[in-house]
Amino acid sequence: MLSVMRLSVLNTPFVKALALGVAYYLSVTVVTGLFVPEAKITVFWFANSFAAVALLFSNRKHWPLYLSVMAVAFFSSIIPTGYFPLHVYLGLCAANIIEVLALVFIVRAYAGPFPAKDNLTKSITAVMLGAMPATFASTVIGTAFVYSALPEMVVLDVAVLWFAGHLVGLVLVLPALLVWLTPVVLARSPLRRMDIFEGVGIIAAITVVGTYFLTNLNADLYLRHTSPLLLFPLLIWSAIRLELRITVTAVFCIGLFVIVLAYQGYCPFSIEGISIIAAAALMHGSLIIIIFAAIFLAIVVTERSQVELALADSEARFRSLFESANVMIWGTYEDGMICVFNEEAERVLGYTKEEALELENLELHPPEERDEAVEKFAAHRDGIEDNDLEFGLYTKDGRRLIGNASQGSFKDSSGRMFYFVMVKDVTFNKQAAMRVAAEKKKYEDAIEGIQAGLVLLDPATNIVWANGVFQQWFGSFNGLEGQKCCDVYGMENQEKECVALHVRASGEVEIGEYGTVTVDGVQRCFQITVSPVFDEHENLVQLVELVQEISARKQDEDRIAASLKEKEILLREVHHRVKNNLQVISSLLSMQARRTNNHMAREALEKSQQRVLAMAMAHEQLHSTDDLGSISLPKYLSGIARSVWQNFSGFQQRVKLEVQVADIPVDMECAIPIGLITCELVTNALKYAFPDERTGTLSISVRKLDSDQILLEVSDNGVGIPDELDWHKTDTFGLVLVNSLVLQRDGMIELDLSKGTCWRITF
Repeated sequence: MLSVMRLSVLNTPFVKALALGVAYYLSVTVVTGLFVPEAKITVFWFANSFAAVALLFSNRKHWPLYLSVMAVAFFSSIIPTGYFPLHVYLGLCAANIIEVLALVFIVRAYAGPFPAKDNLTKSITAVMLGAMPATFASTVIGTAFVYSALPEMVVLDVAVLWFAGHLVGLVLVLPALLVWLTPVVLARSPLRRMDIFEGVGIIAAITVVGTYFLTNLNADLYLRHTSPLLLFPLLIWSAIRLELRITVTAVFCIGLFVIVLAYQGYCPFSIEGISIIAAAALMHGSLIIIIFAAIFLAIVVTERSQVELALADSEARFRSLFESANVMIWGTYEDGMICVFNEEAERVLGYTKEEALELENLELHPPEERDEAVEKFAAHRDGIEDNDLEFGLYTKDGRRLIGNASQGSFKDSSGRMFYFVMVKDVTFNKQAAMRVAAEKKKYEDAIEGIQAGLVLLDPATNIVWANGVFQQWFGSFNGLEGQKCCDVYGMENQEKECVALHVRASGEVEIGEYGTVTVDGVQRCFQITVSPVFDEHENLVQLVELVQEISARKQDEDRIAASLKEKEILLREVHHRVKNNLQVISSLLSMQARRTNNHMAREALEKSQQRVLAMAMAHEQLHSTDDLGSISLPKYLSGIARSVWQNFSGFQQRVKLEVQVADIPVDMECAIPIGLITCELVTNALKYAFPDERTGTLSISVRKLDSDQILLEVSDNGVGIPDELDWHKTDTFGLVLVNSLVLQRDGMIELDLSKGTCWRITF
């Protein structure tokens, strides 16, 4: 097979055809001119036909070369033959040259360069249109020269034969050759040996049969006029298809065959036994048969050329896909040697195409994996398809890659099995997958190492995954999968007890506790923490349950609660007994005060009794309240103030008591000092602020400041404290006690005498 792409300027298709044609015509002309002069007219005819085709297919710069073909034919015809004088040959040569040039100019004027690559029909139409005037011109000139040499011939017969033969030749031969040659020229399709044999066989068969009938079944004429013609199609075919070896063989055979015929006395188109009219008719008839055979063959060849064009296009597309594919592709025959290697394989593996074509397929695999690769390829050859192979690859620089491959095979045109493999470099993906698997294993181990149950639920609260700890408590995953979590826990009131249902409704993390019997028959208590998982559209996709056993903690809590309850009972009993003891002391002080005649002693005992009652009230409140750690100030201070207020007889009608105490919880250490201070200040106010039946208001107020301090205010609108009294340095026991208690609590005292007396104490 020859590729036109590899031909140089001097080795183009038609230059080669011209060289072969000239060689043939020279050899035949010399041989037949020496032995059979009468055969030179046949050489002349075919020389002109070849020149016409060559001129149509060539540029103007090549015309002198093609016209030389006719000159060779002409000068080879000047040897006297006894058939036509020299001037007749000159005239016939001129007629043919005029015919060919006229046809060329007409065709080029109408259709442009010949053949028109973008419009084959236009080129054929141009030949049809130009054939008539070109043939008419050559007929007039040729008939005149023939008649001048043979005046006995009928001019009309000569003109008709000339015009018919040339017109048929131009109208049929040239378009047929055009259709025949164009696919070869434009597609640069290679020649297959079978094409030559088929073409020669078809033309030879039609020529043999047609010529046999044209010779009226005369075996002698048949042998004379058919034998050389049988070899002309082979020469034309091989010259056009650029098969140099076959062309040289044909030239040699034709020359040898003509020599043999000359020795035997046979010559194509000789005038022995027939008239010149019959010889001309026989010659034109033979050519017409060849023309029809060529047309038929042109159709066959054109169809085959179209198939070859399609195959060439398909191969070009395949080659483009093959080279531009983003996967590595290489192929081998059964010997294992790489014969195709695409660009991606070059890029990834580092081998050039030339280097790869010297390697065996197995050399691309690591040595330790070659046996496995052989088994896989052998399995494929045995019909076991595996289109997801994974194996190691070695690059040129020694790096190891991981490839994921698909393989296939087919038979080529020669019947040999061709194996190909398409490999994608998955080294990065594989390494990433291994890293992900390692990370996954690490997290799975970490999850399994957690001494808590971990459960994944779907939005319907069905179990989709559970770790090993959870399975130890509630059974294997095969039995758990698809069950609702509340059924696994054995919850009776699911709407109330199931935390997962609450989280599904609220969308927030919730924690619950539940006790149940596990698969080992042990009663256990669990803390269940449920977290929702949402997608990017805020749709609930999963619930995660963390189940922790808190049985030991619950037992500890129960023990602590029992211990606290016991201590609470004991503490209440302590407060109760302290309160009782203080009340006993208060009663003793009261009894002693009633028996004492000394006014100052009685007053001191009564004040002591009030102080003891203030402390007793604190213990009484702690005994009766649920919170043993704090005392409610409103109740406590209100009780102290009213107790003191009621002890002063007659004051209830003229002194109004107002108590405004914020509900501030305080402990015992803070409550008792506040109570004692309140008791002292209320006693002093009732004793000194409202003399001589004076009326007024006594106010007690407690509130919390922004600085988290407590402000106690005890005020009255009485006569106030005398200016000469220095309450900081007084020796009265009540104020000394107040100063001492405030100092003990790191408090501060402020006295306002603008409207009676107002004590402001901040703790």
